[in-house]
Amino acid sequence: MQNARNFVLDLLDEPDKFIDHAKRYAASVIMSLTYGKMTPTSYSDPEVKQINLLVERLGSAMRPGAHLVDSYPFLKYIPGFTSELKKWHKEELELFSSQIRGVKERLAKNEAYPCFATTLLERQEEFGLNDDELAYLAGSMFGAGSDTTAGVLPIVIMAAARHPQIQARVQAQLDKVVGRDRLPTFEDWEKLTEVATYVQEVYRWRPVTPLGFAHRATKDVAWNGYVIPAGTEVLACHWAIARDPDVFPDPEAFKPERWLDEKGQLREDLKFFNWGFGRRICPGLHVAERSVFINTALTLWAFEIHEDPAHPIDTFAIKDGALAHPYPFVVRFKPRIPNLREKILAHNEPLQLLNEYTDHEVHLFEADSRPGGHANTVTYSPPGKEDAEVDTGFIVFNPSTYPNFISFLKMHPDLAKRILPTEMTFSVSRDGGAFEWAGNNLLSVFCQPSRLLDPNMWRLLYDVLRFNANAQRLLLNFKFSKGGTRDGELSIGEYLQKHGYSDWFRDNYLIPMTAAIWSTPPDKCALDFPARTLIQFMFNHHLLQITGKPSWLTLRGGSRTYVKKIIASLPASQVHLSTPIRAARTVPTLGDSQRDSQVLLETASGDNLRFDEVIMACHTDTTVDILNAGGGMSAEETRILGKFKWNRNEAVLHRDERVRTSDKHDRTTTHILFHGSSCQSQNLRGRAGTT
Repeated sequence: MQNARNFVLDLLDEPDKFIDHAKRYAASVIMSLTYGKMTPTSYSDPEVKQINLLVERLGSAMRPGAHLVDSYPFLKYIPGFTSELKKWHKEELELFSSQIRGVKERLAKNEAYPCFATTLLERQEEFGLNDDELAYLAGSMFGAGSDTTAGVLPIVIMAAARHPQIQARVQAQLDKVVGRDRLPTFEDWEKLTEVATYVQEVYRWRPVTPLGFAHRATKDVAWNGYVIPAGTEVLACHWAIARDPDVFPDPEAFKPERWLDEKGQLREDLKFFNWGFGRRICPGLHVAERSVFINTALTLWAFEIHEDPAHPIDTFAIKDGALAHPYPFVVRFKPRIPNLREKILAHNEPLQLLNEYTDHEVHLFEADSRPGGHANTVTYSPPGKEDAEVDTGFIVFNPSTYPNFISFLKMHPDLAKRILPTEMTFSVSRDGGAFEWAGNNLLSVFCQPSRLLDPNMWRLLYDVLRFNANAQRLLLNFKFSKGGTRDGELSIGEYLQKHGYSDWFRDNYLIPMTAAIWSTPPDKCALDFPARTLIQFMFNHHLLQITGKPSWLTLRGGSRTYVKKIIASLPASQVHLSTPIRAARTVPTLGDSQRDSQVLLETASGDNLRFDEVIMACHTDTTVDILNAGGGMSAEETRILGKFKWNRNEAVLHRDERVRTSDKHDRTTTHILFHGSSCQSQNLRGRAGTT
């Protein structure tokens, strides 16, 4: 979805380069799926340009008759006859192998995101792949996935420009289902039949693989008085199939309605095999279908697309190759959504989006006397020094885990300039300093020199490295163990016991780390927490790696700066502080024929207020109390909301240096103190601190 939004922003910034933008979008999606590349991908990236060159060569080579050696295999024995093809092969292999080497390096550093390449590497022996085969398998996914999508999106734009009445019909349904206040999403798919039929007709009108791909008969096939001998190569020409007048009357006309039945639903009896069929069907067709749908919906929602009268579009100007790419053509994009850029950038900040860029009247109810919830900043006034703004809740963020939050900050220059680099480090002090260590470096790890001779300490370090490596593998491969139980379905306590992790690792690393991150007393960090959930959390926050930590950031002035920015977008009369909600119930609508029901909110002071929609941005236990007070919950609501468990945390702001470890070099930002000998017996007691 993020890449699709970027595609719309690219069109807004440089509309004339829409074909390049389609290639960049496709490259971004496939690079992340194939090689786990999460940083922004540009069409000008060297590896993307090289891969696209190789894909272009492949498309050319796959045309029937492109190379005589395909028809006369003996020619490969003539010296020099296939030298160009061998040169291309060598360049392909080096490029694909270099990408796999990069993934291996990231895996070694615990920095790799789960992707197709990591799965292949984890199961290389199981699949029986040598290194070259593995590299080619991953590389072919990029080539096939990026080239097809990059070819379809310009055709989507071409069809809209050439058929403005059909474009308007699709946009009318988008306005009805989605409106102009929010972006279309995958959840709208079933309701957007006009988008779905438009996409199907694009596939038929200008197939992405006009000739299809070669199939081979595995045995003699008798058909309609003919015999197709075993071993015969067969091409199912998509272009010809799409123009069968018995199946598609008036085949040269662009008619999305042909895909609808009399009830206005997609026909089940009519199919077009855009992504192939049989054993050679495209394995990534589901990714391709989702990509084309969401980009079509977003593009037609965002823009009116017009043909330039001075540059008429030749819809048959298609490049000759295995995959159909149109030659460059000219269209004009006109934004049809007010504040389009702001709405796309604010997609993940619903309060600002609803209030500033829609006609909704948004009200905020807060039980506390201040807004912001856990985003809480307090002013600390040390004696004889300047005041300092300190966060007691939301403290730090990084580009890889919080990209949308950073995008929100950068929407506002006054917030963007407040972003500062900071640190996120960890230390432990136990039983009044009897045991201490910090994670800055080896000196701080052994801040108590006697631990150099302590086998328990060395076992702890060994288990940290082993846990980091195995935990990432667990996320990549939830296959059954010999005992028949999925590791991913175990609790963290069961997982540690099954794989033989030491008590020292559990009690002096994992539990304290979890307690510190969640600001929770160690005895509350239950060992029955799901292993997969905890490990996924640690992976998302880069806690499963020793090196290559992310660049942590904070805000000068604390989180109150962005809370104030959001609240400032609301009129004062619509911000209700110190106003807890006691109950919420659904009631019939008064005087609104377009809506069957509304939500009645009852405040703690007894006021009753009606709203069309209510978002409960609070803890689930609070939500349960409010719904029960309003008349109860459905069985499904009870089942889901009842699963969440909460405990109350206490934050204490202090400046006592004595709570650090005794090491004078310790300057960790997150420090935990506790007492007790075993998490197993729940004797741990203590507090987590951020200093």
